[in-house]
Amino acid sequence: MIALAQESLTSQVLAWVRGEEFASVDGLPQLALEHLWLSGLALAVACAVALPPALHLAHRGKAPVLSINLANAFRAIPAFGLLLVTFQLGGFSTVLLVLVFALIGVAPIFANTYIGIRQVDPEVIDAAAGMGLTSRQQLWQVEVPLATPVIMAGIRTAAVNIVATVPLAAVVGFGGLGEPIIAGLARGLQFSESARALALGGAVAVAVVSIASEAAFGALQRRIVPEGIRLRDAASRSGGAAADADQPADTPEPAQI
Repeated sequence: MIALAQESLTSQVLAWVRGEEFASVDGLPQLALEHLWLSGLALAVACAVALPPALHLAHRGKAPVLSINLANAFRAIPAFGLLLVTFQLGGFSTVLLVLVFALIGVAPIFANTYIGIRQVDPEVIDAAAGMGLTSRQQLWQVEVPLATPVIMAGIRTAAVNIVATVPLAAVVGFGGLGEPIIAGLARGLQFSESARALALGGAVAVAVVSIASEAAFGALQRRIVPEGIRLRDAASRSGGAAADADQPADTPEPAQI
């Protein structure tokens, strides 16, 4: 009996992965590829939109308040509402989908890039100017390398946000890992055990892909960031922790009579 139950469970899981329980013909692997493909395009567009103006404005020191407010405005855009409005106005289009999901990644990339460049020590920039580097050379040879950890943190955040939001594409029939979730919701979670399994399985698949994306970009960041900067940041963190440990605890003031 146990062997038969295990065999039945295995066949059910394989049927789910192959897509026999939802609309996909090619099953979960194909949906994952569609999901990653759309997420990658959206992230590339977000980088192309956010990085150039953030680098220019931060390097020139222009519009700091406007820049941060603009980034925060992008954070406030509701992805689901924007997706439905775009679908109603422009119909189904992969280009429109990519643009909608790219907007989700613009804010963290823009904000981190701007802040990272502005946090570069002015004395380092003055030293670079004293060595004869042009303004463009100062940006690409000094400021960007020093700000790379902060910039990459913004790109990692944008990637995870996009991957976690792309399941909404299934609402307009694109596919991706949102398809089993939408199929489960359409069957009614309160009426069908298979519907709950579909929705839960799709949600777990999205979570796994999001975690894998975070890990992949973390590895990419460690590879891109120069070793000297990594050692500097590690020393700075350890020095700050040591200073906090050496600082005496606050003593209560004597009571006033």
